[in-house]
Amino acid sequence: MWLTLYRNRGQRNTFQVVLTTDILTTFVFYRYETVQWAAGTTLFGDPETGIPTYGRHQAVIGFNKGDGFNGYDGYYEVFPSNVLNIPDDSNVDVSGLYAFKIDGEDILSAGCQDTEITVYTYPVFGNMFGGEKVYLNGPCWEVSVGNDLKCRFTSSEGVELQIAKGTVLDRYKAYCVPEPFFMVGEVTLDVSINNGSTWNYEGLYRIVYPGRVTNIGRVNRTSSPPSIWETAGNSLTITWETAQFETDDRLDAHVLAYREDGSGPRWEEVYTIATDEENTGSISFTPTATETVTEDNAYGLIRVQLTNGGIGRKLYTTEHALGYVLEQEYQDDPEVWSNEKCIAWAGEDDALPPYTDSLLNCPCTLDQALTDSGRFQPDTGCSMFTGSVCTYHVGAKHCVRSVFASFKHAGAQCCYNWDGYLMYAGDTDQGSTNDRSHVWGSEPYLQANMVPSLSHWKHDVITFYYCCLWGTDCRSYMERRITMDCANYEPAEHVAKKLHYAFLVTAITFGDPHIITFDNANYTFNGKGEFTLIEVIQPTRFRLDGRFEVIPAFTSTTQKKDGAAGLTALVMFDYSSDVIQIEKDTLNGMALYRGTQTFTGGSIEVVNWERISFRDQTWLDLRGVSITINNDMDSRQVVTSLTVMFRSSSVGVNVTRFENNEVLSVSVILPSSLRGTSYIIGMLGNFNNEANDELQTRYDGFTDPFLATDEEIYEAGLSLTSCTFIPTPRNGIKVYSQMEDGEVVSSYSNNFVGTVIEFGCDEYYVLEGSPKRTCQDDGTYSGSEVISDCIYEATVYTTRFEENNSGTGKTILYTTAYEDHPSEERKGKS
Repeated sequence: MWLTLYRNRGQRNTFQVVLTTDILTTFVFYRYETVQWAAGTTLFGDPETGIPTYGRHQAVIGFNKGDGFNGYDGYYEVFPSNVLNIPDDSNVDVSGLYAFKIDGEDILSAGCQDTEITVYTYPVFGNMFGGEKVYLNGPCWEVSVGNDLKCRFTSSEGVELQIAKGTVLDRYKAYCVPEPFFMVGEVTLDVSINNGSTWNYEGLYRIVYPGRVTNIGRVNRTSSPPSIWETAGNSLTITWETAQFETDDRLDAHVLAYREDGSGPRWEEVYTIATDEENTGSISFTPTATETVTEDNAYGLIRVQLTNGGIGRKLYTTEHALGYVLEQEYQDDPEVWSNEKCIAWAGEDDALPPYTDSLLNCPCTLDQALTDSGRFQPDTGCSMFTGSVCTYHVGAKHCVRSVFASFKHAGAQCCYNWDGYLMYAGDTDQGSTNDRSHVWGSEPYLQANMVPSLSHWKHDVITFYYCCLWGTDCRSYMERRITMDCANYEPAEHVAKKLHYAFLVTAITFGDPHIITFDNANYTFNGKGEFTLIEVIQPTRFRLDGRFEVIPAFTSTTQKKDGAAGLTALVMFDYSSDVIQIEKDTLNGMALYRGTQTFTGGSIEVVNWERISFRDQTWLDLRGVSITINNDMDSRQVVTSLTVMFRSSSVGVNVTRFENNEVLSVSVILPSSLRGTSYIIGMLGNFNNEANDELQTRYDGFTDPFLATDEEIYEAGLSLTSCTFIPTPRNGIKVYSQMEDGEVVSSYSNNFVGTVIEFGCDEYYVLEGSPKRTCQDDGTYSGSEVISDCIYEATVYTTRFEENNSGTGKTILYTTAYEDHPSEERKGKS
């Protein structure tokens, strides 16, 4: 709608104001169709021209500061000094149109600035595989620069990652298209307009793990069944959205293979699918064996790009095995070839340094795993929250992975069956498998064994194909990728309403507010102000502060009155991380900000605050800290549950804002290694197993905790003791049962107190060790010290006998003594 203001001589001003927002970002557009007067005659405006005699009396154009003092902050640098000329000018190259970004502390003029040296990118993040157009805004670009524009990406450690080709479209817009990266996280982006001779513009760009980006263009492998991609000679089809390219673009498609030996991580173009194709959205082809694709580079991507490598969009598939172009020896007999590669890999893996001693132990139950969100997060390949198909873990309900790589670059994976119990690789080929290379990478990345996803494929995925999917020796794989036993997993016991529940080492605050400390002291705190919830000073460093404000309440007549205090904001950081601030937000549920720590005169100062956007992604890797959104994100981008995970301190912080609730709830998860440390202070307690000495020095009067009535909201699983896992014999079976008062009450496959395991062997094999074992209160199984296993039958001195297991109906074969024949080797199915 246009607004028209008339003056007494028929002069008119016609203009329009448009406000647009996506909740996180807000713009205002001023549109001027006609401006014929700037001041009335009572303010000394010329009666004929409408121009004021005194400049200070002309019409005001700008923004009200809103502080009650300074009136209007006119951006006269983008408006003509004579306001009658406004319809003929612009800050976005459209006559009469002026645009401003107004969601931050400062109002930013749209368009471009000749003096601007900071580059703002859109989008602000991209897939690790690259190929997206990264638009560059801020400076005014010279169209004559053309393809001399280049983008240089540099890691936070100062390592040059790549120099990408770019081009200038017009005065306001330029873009570059990066090639694949070998890392994730935030990087510096420098721009050159003279083909790399000098770098005059600088900005930031964020590289995101491929599985954590949504709404991206992608090449799809659409032929089915999937097995036809495992060998050459089949008719295959790839598809993409035609809108990702221009209608008349000509396209090439190639297979890229990854390898990280020799000169380090790199991609190699190993097979040409098609060249100079029309942009029809699909290509069909029949691949042939390629001698350059061997066991050393048997996985990769398919790329579709402009013919002859023009500066434009590039689309990729997800990572996959390249069976359809593998060397001819594989094509001749895939199973024999795969078994040979499995045996060779097993020897190579055994020769590498051990790595499992650096891994976290798996939680015993799914409930524990979901609670331990500071250290474990859902596996994107098997998540009950996204409905993903657990391709490599059939029978699993949900899998989690350790958030950060160990110091040996490894990671733990823990999968749970539909009964909620841990699935062991020693029992099934579908069990939980640890990773020599963490699937999400290991800092500083860029090196063999540290590249997100791709190093994991080299050590842990393509080898699974060799041994399990294409070959027949899966047991060899499972023995080298064992499940991290939950027997040593240490959940802390938390007491609630005379019942014991398994809590991690967790403290929480919720409601108005109730606080439960790490040592299970429970009290209500009604203070107003900013307080330290926890500060860990040694042996690591972590701090979490909270802001408590009085939350307005309403009477029965809807009149507002003061209510109780509530938690409305948090700020947190550890020794090497960015500073994270979380605030209650009316529109977005929670608003997230991050800043950079600097040290001045022995004190910490936080600079460069910026708001964090989660548009099209649910995970962010920042400096020393990762953040994940736990709730489903809709078009409103409302955040109601998130987890902040700190790398160096291993502290996790869960923050929730329940629907229609004006306050935040927070739970803090500490590593158990900090228990008893004397340098922990704050409102969440000192973490020393003593509930009666909490807060004595810092908050007098709050030393007598009482039980809060709302704690059951935060109950998390059962308090259970687990015995050390015993694998299923290589040539036999293992039968679980739970006994209660001498009766079998269930056959769940867990290792908790009271579980009974019975072992049996295949024909021609006899059992070594106890045939029946019971999980005892001390966390050990009864029976002999010899691990129950089946060996090839040689000379048996005692009589074998059969016994029916009343709990399962299965027949178990026992033997009580044996002697191996010296000429007979132990035999198995592998």
